Amino acid sequence: MIKNRLYSLEVLRFIAAFTIMYGHFVVHYLFNDINTDKGFFPNYLNPFASLAVPFFFMMSGAIFAMNYGNIISKGEITLHNYILKRVARLYPLHFLTLIIAAITQHYILNISGKYYYIENNDFYHFILNLFFASDWGLQTGNSFNSPVWSVSHEFLIYFVFYKVCRSKFLANRPIWQKYLFFLFVIFIIRHAEHGGGINLLIIKIPIYDLILQSMFTFFGGALLYEFSYYFNNLSKKKYIKFLFFLITLIFLTLISDLIKKEGVPFGSLGYILLFLFLLLDFNYKDGFSKVYEKTAMLLGGISYSIYLIHMPVIFLMGLLQIKYQLFDFLGYVSLSLFLILSLILGYLSFLFFEKPMQKYIIKTFKNKNK
Repeated sequence: MIKNRLYSLEVLRFIAAFTIMYGHFVVHYLFNDINTDKGFFPNYLNPFASLAVPFFFMMSGAIFAMNYGNIISKGEITLHNYILKRVARLYPLHFLTLIIAAITQHYILNISGKYYYIENNDFYHFILNLFFASDWGLQTGNSFNSPVWSVSHEFLIYFVFYKVCRSKFLANRPIWQKYLFFLFVIFIIRHAEHGGGINLLIIKIPIYDLILQSMFTFFGGALLYEFSYYFNNLSKKKYIKFLFFLITLIFLTLISDLIKKEGVPFGSLGYILLFLFLLLDFNYKDGFSKVYEKTAMLLGGISYSIYLIHMPVIFLMGLLQIKYQLFDFLGYVSLSLFLILSLILGYLSFLFFEKPMQKYIIKTFKNKNK
């Protein structure tokens, strides 16, 4: 088992990305005014698709707690190198897909007189996308490669996560207390919000609630990782672990409605799944096979790739449809072509574009101190 790897979560990341990719095929139906009660796609639509993005944030919180929480707290990595690693991983494909989305939408507008469902493709929103700010509350709606909205949240959360972990507040306490306190702060802010802002005496501070929802979900995942790690090392007596396990599941179930109000679809379901799969990764008996480990890491690696690539593929298919009428979106062939093409491009992008660019950027700009 490779150190600091959660193989089950890597597989779940892929499943979540695939679910989102699959669900976005409906864009063809919306643009072409196809009845969404007909055709192959709607009949097999995953009813849990709305859990996929929040589940991404939960898993990211757990993974960052494992990989970065303590080393940030101890000052073992600088903010420069920490952010550089995230930029090197996320930005090359983001920039490439942004350009492709801009070009294809430009041609679609010229041919059809309207954009392919995503309308805000102007210079202002291009600049927001360029700086990962496409969904910080400055936008008027989805733009260009629209799934990047969640990545823009994550990028902002990465900075907040560093500051929370590095904070001198509760510096001598276990890091889970920092996560818990920050969750409490987010909860208070969200529930003090009124009419799009927070009223402090005569001053109204604007707030974008969706980012707070994403932060709540992310730090909830981080806190759950620390709890799961503690639980896993709680006692060697199986009956104590089993009793504590049942209490945990009951507790998460009881607060499900509260979590749902904080913007997490299906309430505690995502955290329960995350808890179970964290325990699976912590407690594998004879070790995962090398084949499973490599497969899991590959699937986890290309999850970001297909997440960003699939929408430009939809735009390209839409452009070809407008010009040549090549696809029958009511049939399974077009859907299969979309999924297979997105997977192949995601695989090629991850191996031959993203990884080399990531290594180059880190090597070129890394601060050698830490």
